[in-house]
Amino acid sequence: MKIIFLEAVQDLGGARKSTIELAKRCKEQGHDVLIVDFWGNCKPFVELAKKNGLNIEFLDRRDSPIIVASKNKIKYFINCFLYLFYMLKLKKHLKKNIVKFKPDIISLNNIKCLSIVPKNGNFKIQFIARGWYNSNSISLFTKFIFKRYKKLMFYTVSQATRQAIYSGGLAKLENIHILTNVIDFDVVNKVQEQRHFLSWDKSIENRHFVIHHCGGFLKTKGQHVSVEVAKKLKKNNVSFKMYMTGIIYKGQNSEEYYDTLIKEIKEYELTEEVKVILNPPNILEYFDKSDVLLFPSYTEGLPRVVLESMAFGKPVIANPVGGVIDLVINNHTGYVTDFNDVDDYYDKLMKLIKDKNEYYRLSQNAVSLIKNTYSPAIQIDNFNKFLKSI
Repeated sequence: MKIIFLEAVQDLGGARKSTIELAKRCKEQGHDVLIVDFWGNCKPFVELAKKNGLNIEFLDRRDSPIIVASKNKIKYFINCFLYLFYMLKLKKHLKKNIVKFKPDIISLNNIKCLSIVPKNGNFKIQFIARGWYNSNSISLFTKFIFKRYKKLMFYTVSQATRQAIYSGGLAKLENIHILTNVIDFDVVNKVQEQRHFLSWDKSIENRHFVIHHCGGFLKTKGQHVSVEVAKKLKKNNVSFKMYMTGIIYKGQNSEEYYDTLIKEIKEYELTEEVKVILNPPNILEYFDKSDVLLFPSYTEGLPRVVLESMAFGKPVIANPVGGVIDLVINNHTGYVTDFNDVDDYYDKLMKLIKDKNEYYRLSQNAVSLIKNTYSPAIQIDNFNKFLKSI
């Protein structure tokens, strides 16, 4: 099969990494793979694609992405209007790639990409829904675009997303399939081989309990909730450290939100306890050397950071949103809290800090779930079923 993975990359987040990994696995299965990116401005994404031996081309090479979003409603309207004309240019360039490469499948995972794909080409369109897609959070424009593509095949990263797409009337259930994110344990094992500390359940020294919050700096990722939890921990004289790792997104009020968090950390006198690390070169090291992941996110498909934390044997404490509950099974692999309830997060943390047997039980369950359910072999098997169906 000849497969185009179509992307509009602004930043190298979890979804983009998952695309690279899936494309690499497809190539290893003998398929002819091409990544097509809108702008090629995200150097880490381009470098990662090339590092994995993948061919990559660009529709309109630029130094920065086109950002439509704006706080100013008039500017936002103008941006949308101008972008409609810009889409014609992108469509023209994509058509050239399609004529040259002759794909059997175009795989994509956002509405911006879908909107420039020809509706009646000699190829199948696979939409990998990596978010939650609950109907209350989908724009009218997104719903309109979905309705235009009658033969669209949805592949969702979680059961929650599958049900959200079906209940929202976006597709029939038989046209919605599961293709979860997965974890390569060879990578996890390499990181653990460099480990120079004991995990919390085995540690006998009096050390800090290490909390990790990983995610791009947006309000919907809930870093402000974790700061409030840290404030309460310090107030109660709990010995802890918190790592906040992530990126500042282009647009989306990310920089403003990040600045607000930094001010709060200083105002609460948490600079010694809470360390903010932007764009860490090896994020997996932070998953390994932490003891737990806090995940007060507002909306998720199947979060990669939760998969990675659990693969390292770290229990997760999270909001009950989207595909999170596919992974965080309450009292089994971690704890599900009341939504953004700081006191609930605090109580769950204290339970793990005080009871190392409980910590060990959740840790082992987390690793077992990822190994048995979210392995690359399972993902490739599901992808091959899709290929056979066409």
